[in-house]
Amino acid sequence: MEDIKGLGFTIADQLAQELGIESQAPERFRAGLVHSLFQGCMESGDTYVEARDLLEQTLNLLESSRPVELDPNQVAQELAYLIEEDKVQQIDTKIFDNSLFFAEEGIHNHLIRILKKEETKKQEIKTIQKHIATVEEELGIQYDTIQKQAICDAIQKQGLYPNRWSRNRKNYCYQWYHRSLCTFRRTRPQEKK
Repeated sequence: MEDIKGLGFTIADQLAQELGIESQAPERFRAGLVHSLFQGCMESGDTYVEARDLLEQTLNLLESSRPVELDPNQVAQELAYLIEEDKVQQIDTKIFDNSLFFAEEGIHNHLIRILKKEETKKQEIKTIQKHIATVEEELGIQYDTIQKQAICDAIQKQGLYPNRWSRNRKNYCYQWYHRSLCTFRRTRPQEKK
């Protein structure tokens, strides 16, 4: 019964009854739990339902579909089996539908990667700026703010990060960028006084 998609629970439960699935059948309880969990998430906008609320909603659903009184402990036991089998996820008293849980986990991991990348980028910019200052000192020149930003952008765009260079290669690359920028902009950096 868990695998019937596109049918409301009541219709699927009527079909199951016609096929001989009893009111107390574990697979019926599981189907009710999975359906109630997903519906509860969709209605609330959350990715989880509190375990107590889920059990209550599931009992209401099962008893309204077939007029039979059910033992809440049996439904709770099937919820425990669903958790054990990784058909749903549990964190504390929260029960998560797998599709929503793993989508949320993926979003979380992606945001962490973005934040780490931004932090790394900030550190790389500081490293590039330190090397620019070294090159300015060694060459006796002073880049203006626009030139410094252009050098940083060019190095980052090319994937050339100074912390991976040897001293001679670093100076060569900065001199090359310096010459390229001066030619392109038809200006020369100001000589230090």
